[in-house]
Amino acid sequence: MTPLVLRDGMHTEILLSRGETVTSFEVPEAAQVKIIWPESKKLTISVPLGQSADFIKNHFENILHSDLLEHLVNAWPQATELNKVGKAVPVGSWDDVQIEVVPQKAPKNQAELELDRPRITIQMGLRVDELTDNCKNHLKPEVLEHVIRLWSDPDYCRTVLPVGRNLLIRGCV
Repeated sequence: MTPLVLRDGMHTEILLSRGETVTSFEVPEAAQVKIIWPESKKLTISVPLGQSADFIKNHFENILHSDLLEHLVNAWPQATELNKVGKAVPVGSWDDVQIEVVPQKAPKNQAELELDRPRITIQMGLRVDELTDNCKNHLKPEVLEHVIRLWSDPDYCRTVLPVGRNLLIRGCV
């Protein structure tokens, strides 16, 4: 695993989506894991069947807030609880954030956009302050700051590409 190093020009992207209705974060090293937060008080983690907490810790430790990561590792369900596709398994709340883990089968089709760098998907039209409120307790501050600048600062080094009805914003390499 290559650690996520935050700096100007971080190798990251934002998908501004017309189809997604929630905010999510993915990394290529854990392509089948998606961390989704539809609002600041709810967090859903989509994982492969039987996924362990070590996998989450190893691949999201540079992204998730350290207190949240510690809570997830300590409260993670047993592999036997994560054996039914689509059956949400509640994880103990983290402060007032409700958390659930949803096991999924591996996708049969390749994603429309290849995931080759960390990607945050944001509903097109979501305001920066709403994104900040929803994500500030879940992401490390430097990750959130980078995403906000990548999204909203026209002078920040980035490339904006239309992808169908969506926009892909990539940080400079």
